[in-house]
Order: sequence, then structure tokens, then C-alpha cells
Amino acid sequence: MHLNRPWAIVLIVALLLSVVANFFTVGALFATWRFAASTPAGLSAIAELRQRIPEEARPHFREAFLGNREQLRPAFKALGDARRVLEAAIRAEPYEAEAVAAALDEVGARSAELQIIVHEVLLTAVSELPDDVRRELDLSARGPAPGGPLGMMLFGPPPGALPPPD
Repeated sequence: MHLNRPWAIVLIVALLLSVVANFFTVGALFATWRFAASTPAGLSAIAELRQRIPEEARPHFREAFLGNREQLRPAFKALGDARRVLEAAIRAEPYEAEAVAAALDEVGARSAELQIIVHEVLLTAVSELPDDVRRELDLSARGPAPGGPLGMMLFGPPPGALPPPD
């Protein structure tokens, strides 16, 4: 093959661009997967919520969350501890269904307590917003897709997810 032909040069450039694009795509998917795997579920939900809050409303939410830090931190820690106990109960040998059931109940209780605190914080923040900003809020919970963006492409949105706003 002679490289002095125009189609050969175009073919080589296209091949190189394809290889670069593939490396970029794989790297981006890997970085997204690692970030999603290392982010606690509660924090990723808060990060998702933050993206949907208009810029002018963010200071109200920031103040409300920071003002309730003393309640939120122990609640997040208690939920994390309960999840670790559940994981240990599931992996325990011998397996004890009663221990797993008790751990699941504890996770549910800690989740409910945290949800109550977060709802109070959201109520505080929303109550302080100007009417026009409050009407434009989108606080609907869509939840992350399993597997991040790749999971969303492969499996679609999680069950019960709301369609994106128009």
C-alpha cells in the first residue's frame, strides 16, 4: 500500500481518530463508574438535587443544610452504620435470616429518620424563597440509574422515575 494516495492518508487519519475516540469514551465511562461507586447514595442524591435547584435559590438551601448540620451528620452516620451491619449480616456464616431482617428494619428506621430531617430542611429552604423562584423549583426525585450513565443507556431510567421536565 502506498501512503502517498489521498484515500490512504484519509483512512489512516480516520483510524487514528477512531482509536482516540474509543480511548476517550472508555476513560469517561470508567471515571463515571468509579465516581458513582465511591459516592454514598445519600450524597449523590443531594448532588443531583443541587443541580436542579436554580442558582438564585441555592444560597437558601445551602444555609438550611448548613444550619442543620448537627442533625444531618449523625443521621447520615447512623444510616451508614446500619447499612454496614446489614452487609455484615448478609455475609455472615452461618446465615441468619432473623439477623438480616433486624438489620433491614434498622436501615429502614434510620432512612426514615434521615428523610424526616431532610424534609424539614427542605421545608425551611423552600419557605424562604421568593414566590417566583419557588414556583420554578424541580425537586422531583428521579434517582440515579443503575450503573450510572452507562446503566441509563443500557437499562433505561430506574423504575418509577419521573420523565424529565419539558
